[in-house]
Amino acid sequence: MTPSRFLLSLCCATLVAAGPEVPGRLLEKPAFFTGPAAVQTFAEGTFFHLAAEATQNSLSARMEQMVPQLQKALAASGLASLGPLQVVYHGMTGDPEKIFNLEVGVLVPKGTQASADCKVRTLAPFTCATTLFTGSFTKIGKVYETLYPTLRACGKIPLPESRQMILLWESEASTNNVMLIQVGIR
Repeated sequence: MTPSRFLLSLCCATLVAAGPEVPGRLLEKPAFFTGPAAVQTFAEGTFFHLAAEATQNSLSARMEQMVPQLQKALAASGLASLGPLQVVYHGMTGDPEKIFNLEVGVLVPKGTQASADCKVRTLAPFTCATTLFTGSFTKIGKVYETLYPTLRACGKIPLPESRQMILLWESEASTNNVMLIQVGIR
């Protein structure tokens, strides 16, 4: 057994032996908070979306353009969404100036056709590390600063695709926003 596998096994055995977790503390008006990370696999679905390029520095402005355009296309097509707004990132890194591809869309019924500038594709099943984030979108980077080291410590290899499900949106600065962060893993 390699030293890293031994340490991982030891950590897992320690957690199992520790028994149930002690309840956490109740946060009072936090700027943001996250839940624990978990590995989940999300099923495939039909994804009605817009595609674009952005950098981390231009992402907020790009989203402000894309979301209303997506909403108009959905309304014009008479489509009902099957869930929350989803953002798929391809090749986003920690470099705020690096250009990456993104898709903003929603799951729709199978057989839905493309319309306006929106495309339709199958969103493949996705095995990922997930965590729930609540807070201002200006603090979203803190999630990734914690999640990537956790993945490495657990022997997981991040993929170049990550996703976000926006479950509640009030405004970019609202501490009530809720998002499921999903980092693809091998």
